[in-house]
Amino acid sequence: MKILNLILLLLLSAQLIAKENRALGNITVDDYYEKNMSLPQLIPNDYWVLIVLDGNLSSSHEYLYAIQKQKIDMSKTIILLLNSTDSKERFFQKYQKTIQAYSWANTKGNEILTQLNISATPVTLGMHKDKVRWQNSGFPQNPQSSTLFGKQLNNWIKKEVIK
Repeated sequence: MKILNLILLLLLSAQLIAKENRALGNITVDDYYEKNMSLPQLIPNDYWVLIVLDGNLSSSHEYLYAIQKQKIDMSKTIILLLNSTDSKERFFQKYQKTIQAYSWANTKGNEILTQLNISATPVTLGMHKDKVRWQNSGFPQNPQSSTLFGKQLNNWIKKEVIK
């Protein structure tokens, strides 16, 4: 069993590898209250997570449902919804009680995918300040893999800032 967990962890780690030190850049989004701001202005902490979802795709709801089941600490997470502001309202109303994200934001169009150097959603980016340290596309479907992914997110969010 331990060998199987190790193999799953290695496979999951391979999915999470991203180009290190890829900067977030000056990406403009609307916060929940429709205030236009730079995404780096929303950064909640040194170690945080950016989740990018397309409000028009059912996979975004599946992703958030999986997050709910894992009981992941979302206190240092920004959820960025692409496309309509209506979808942001629906998402927020549906998930706000169980997913206590640091911030919800939205943007119209898919240009942000190019700015973030990602090709599809949902995607999870492990951030250190304004740098992407790892990324994962989708959410693992296998229960063991999704548990490991949940642990990865919780461990990243709980990282201490070393001064």
